[in-house]
Amino acid sequence: MADKHDFIVIGAGSAGSVVADRLTESGKHSVLLLEAGGKDNNPWIHIPAGLSKILPNRSVNWHTVTEPCPGLNGRRMPIHRGRVLGGSSSINGMIYTRGQPEDYNQWADEGNDGWSWEDVLPYFTKEEDYHGGRNSAHGAGGTLKVSQIEPSSSVTYQFLDAAVNAGIPINEDVNSGDQEGVYHSHATVENGRRCSAARAFLRRAQSRTNLEIRTGALVSGLTFSGKRAVGVSYTLPDGSSHLSECNREIIVSAGAFGSPQILQLSGIGDPQELFRVGIEPFHELEGVGRNLQDHLFAHLKARLHPQFKTLNQTLTSTPRLAIEVFRWLLFRKGAMCVSSSEINGFFRSQPGLNRPDLQLAFRPYSFSVTESGAPEIDPYPAFTASAIQLRPESTGTVQLRSSDPCEQPLIHPNYLDVEEDIHSLLRGLRRVRDVLQQSPLKEMVDTEVDPGIHLQSEEELVEYIRNTATTVYHPAGTCKMGAGPEAVVDKNLNVHGLEGLRVIDASIMPNITSGNTNAPSIMIGEKGADLIKKDLAA
Repeated sequence: MADKHDFIVIGAGSAGSVVADRLTESGKHSVLLLEAGGKDNNPWIHIPAGLSKILPNRSVNWHTVTEPCPGLNGRRMPIHRGRVLGGSSSINGMIYTRGQPEDYNQWADEGNDGWSWEDVLPYFTKEEDYHGGRNSAHGAGGTLKVSQIEPSSSVTYQFLDAAVNAGIPINEDVNSGDQEGVYHSHATVENGRRCSAARAFLRRAQSRTNLEIRTGALVSGLTFSGKRAVGVSYTLPDGSSHLSECNREIIVSAGAFGSPQILQLSGIGDPQELFRVGIEPFHELEGVGRNLQDHLFAHLKARLHPQFKTLNQTLTSTPRLAIEVFRWLLFRKGAMCVSSSEINGFFRSQPGLNRPDLQLAFRPYSFSVTESGAPEIDPYPAFTASAIQLRPESTGTVQLRSSDPCEQPLIHPNYLDVEEDIHSLLRGLRRVRDVLQQSPLKEMVDTEVDPGIHLQSEEELVEYIRNTATTVYHPAGTCKMGAGPEAVVDKNLNVHGLEGLRVIDASIMPNITSGNTNAPSIMIGEKGADLIKKDLAA
């Protein structure tokens, strides 16, 4: 017999963890949280510098790979996705960036009332425990810890000074509504430990008797009574099949790849795509799996003169690394606290733009990317500085590979499909080069390893970007919020034309936010849970 719950949440990631927490606060409603991955008990998850250890681990990372991308000269792009409680917030770079007010105002202008910057700011502050204390833009006392990264190398300070000398102003708080400038990164880190969505929201919720969490639950589809979603079918690691029913709503929070896959497995999507894999269409919504957006990095790697030190020497030396692990265990300080980038910044790539269109990211270490997509630290002192296009015009698709839920979907991101995207990254890469020419950095740099100073022409640098650019792991937009022909959910995140079914995660973004997407995903979880509560009270 099927077990019954008031709500079923599919996916314990950045948004789903919040939804499960908020829906169980009152104690009035029973919630079943289904997570395809396992528990977050791998110790490397909680150590910020443990990324190189956890990313190759298939027990916590789906190891998704795209189809060949013409804009990347046919390369397939590995994309890390969390397969664990906390989802991608348990394996990401921990950078906390909300985006620009214009991002959310555009959502509202497109007919999504209630999603302007003014509307969403209270949900950002509600969840937050900001290191600088409460003010008009930040919250204090929340469970999501947001701190400023303490630089692990003197090179970080030198890079910041060089960026300022290159004309990028200092901005102490890019999350206040004015994003332009360069700054020491804000990150979801507390006392040297990662603050994932699982740690921030599920830890306190797990003790509630009205929440049940089932890990290793791979969803195969939704069940319906008429047009109302009433149940979820899934398998557990032992191979057993299960059906759980719900009295009120099913919330799909499986991310920009998982959420459209679950809808399509349930017969919701483009009929032609469903017929292609042998699924009988149940509800036509052509937008499911379309509008995929993501951010790309264009990297510059610089080798320093031997007398200068970066984290490379520490991370590639067993004795030094052992000392840093010991420092972390005793004091929660040192190299093991480093996030994915210690300096972030936002700037305009050309005159006449009304807001920043590029992001700058600096790491006091350098690496090569292995076949698995994991970073391998270089054996010499060096750093990496990258340009990121904030609002790419290229969009892609996520469609079923087959009707088997165990098979990962076909992902066509269409990176750099629109010509402006490659030119934007080119302008960003040249701006990063300009930073390297400023004091005090220029006296420290021995050579530009990548792309190499011998590459100067537009054609050469465009080819370099197509051959080397990598994803920032920010897929979004595949269950678009809105009212147009490609919209999947309405402004209240209800799936169009169906009852008792919502999508609440980064897939609902009509347009990707300008920066890292973890903070906006958590905000979407907060607002989505509030929308459900308002309907319950009506």
